[in-house]
Amino acid sequence: MGRPTPSSSSSSPSSPADDDILVIIEGVKKSSKSKKTSDIDTDSSTSPPHHHHHHYTSSSPQQKLHKALVRTRHGDERVWLGGLSKDLGKKKSIAILKTTLSPDLAKHPALDKLTTVKHTSQLNKELCKWELSQTSHSYKFGVVFARAGQTLDNDMLGNRGASRGFMEFLQFIGDIVPLKGWDKYAAGLDVDDDRDGTMSLYSNHSGNQIMFHVSTLLPYNPSDPQQLARKRHIGNDVVVIVYMEAEGYHPNSSTTSHPFDPSGFRSQFNHVFVIIRPYQRGGGGGGGEDKSSSSSSSSSSDATFISGKFEERWAGTEDSLRYHVSIVARGEVLPFGPPLPERQNFGKTPLFREFLLSKLINAECAALAAPVFQDRLAKGRAAFLTNLKKTCLNK
Repeated sequence: MGRPTPSSSSSSPSSPADDDILVIIEGVKKSSKSKKTSDIDTDSSTSPPHHHHHHYTSSSPQQKLHKALVRTRHGDERVWLGGLSKDLGKKKSIAILKTTLSPDLAKHPALDKLTTVKHTSQLNKELCKWELSQTSHSYKFGVVFARAGQTLDNDMLGNRGASRGFMEFLQFIGDIVPLKGWDKYAAGLDVDDDRDGTMSLYSNHSGNQIMFHVSTLLPYNPSDPQQLARKRHIGNDVVVIVYMEAEGYHPNSSTTSHPFDPSGFRSQFNHVFVIIRPYQRGGGGGGGEDKSSSSSSSSSSDATFISGKFEERWAGTEDSLRYHVSIVARGEVLPFGPPLPERQNFGKTPLFREFLLSKLINAECAALAAPVFQDRLAKGRAAFLTNLKKTCLNK
């Protein structure tokens, strides 16, 4: 563990909590050859944006190399330092640190107020606790069942039951599990007294736990037109799947279109909607032909990712069920992968399941980078830095 070095500046009108900064420096072994820091450590995937400043280290094999993590309310920056020593002194050490940081962070007012503190078990505990809170391998998504013609969230959440097709879709993307006694990720659902229903939908994708808040599996209250027991979970999900059923729907027929209007969902927390429209291949929608079907007479089919593009060849399988997928996101959410194929139609295949779960996870990551969520995260980080000073540093 390195030496944590928070700023000693206290919060005041002239020195707000925004000025808090934490620097952790750790000595590492260095090879005799010169290396560019971007080749050593450029992992900043979990950090909000700070520009990374490349720093070239000395080629002297006698020089000890240090790595530093600089943490502010706006994010983290990782840099490599050369030339540090115990005898160098605080002022010169800070000057070296500043030369490796991005221009904006190098001007941070709290850098000149850094105080070296003793490493304690309590400090280590607080730092590890924060790291765990910033590394997520658990995700929660809403799933809403919409009958033909329903456009408002209250109407969709008011569906007491669901269709057979919807239940088949749920079991395709995950497993229906009992909530009572559930010992894995529960996404805020009650696992003791069935207050959030008796069953829920759970999945695991590439080591990530996923719990779905399914509208028809959450408690239904016939006297509540808003279905608050359902809305309090789904209304707080960043990403929501909307399963839209329509009699005779077909993606190639304009007469059976069932448009989705995101304004029908009034929660300000919902940022990305994944629209699933089931249909039968080769029929429906006024008899329109499924143009996504291959004209080949081949009896085999597969789907593969090639150079980041999704290529799909439909097979002459017995199952004619298809899903048309579309994405609706708020304007501040940047594009995210994996990319949809041109026709956006999928068969009920294991690869489509993998594609969909990946899309959901990436949708949440993209949405959380939006300004509204970054502002909330910044407040949380500021509170962490302030609390660290109070509880561990006696500042």
